Amino acid sequence: MNIDVIIAVVNKALAYQLLKSVEVNTLLPRRLIIVDNSSGEPFGFKTDKFDVSLYKSKSGRLNESWEIARSVLTKDSDYVSFLNDDIIIGDWFFQRVYETFQSYSSCGVACPRTCQFIHEVRKGKVNYHQMKRRDACAFTIRKGLLDKIPPVPYKHLTTFHGDDWFWFHTRKLGYSWMLDLGNPIYHFVGVSILKLGLRRLKAKERNAWLGIFKEEFG
Repeated sequence: MNIDVIIAVVNKALAYQLLKSVEVNTLLPRRLIIVDNSSGEPFGFKTDKFDVSLYKSKSGRLNESWEIARSVLTKDSDYVSFLNDDIIIGDWFFQRVYETFQSYSSCGVACPRTCQFIHEVRKGKVNYHQMKRRDACAFTIRKGLLDKIPPVPYKHLTTFHGDDWFWFHTRKLGYSWMLDLGNPIYHFVGVSILKLGLRRLKAKERNAWLGIFKEEFG
């Protein structure tokens, strides 16, 4: 099982904590792709557990960062994880994600459960549910499916609604998003958005998304 991991970094301290958690997972990714959107000294991470590639975006925004990473994915990867830099995962995270895909052939995207408190990040019993709405701070998609999804139009959607783009294209292609309630993570909601002052873009990009949605999905 080959997995590439994509992380756009804004908050260096939280990103480093996350990457140390990735490093000790029971099932390791093959490659980590970092797009550094942080300020000051360049962000770096070294490990002998997997390959690490570092890139910079022009805009410093999330959706362009995702597309930069998509353009350099390993060709024979099986899965691709998109992880926010401000989450906490358990050391079983990737194993449980892999098991979700193995359990459902219709699963195009596998997600953990976002819990309310940090102390809740502990491995639980396997409990799968088909998701009725996206939760995209940590989602993993089949590489073959991702290759069929057009690039996020990041010139119009710079920061928001990239997750909606993946959600609706996945469903359009006949796949589901599956949630494992026993694979919890914690998300420091809005930390990176607040750090960059990007909440001001939400209304503008919401309007842009509504137009793009109508054109793309009818």
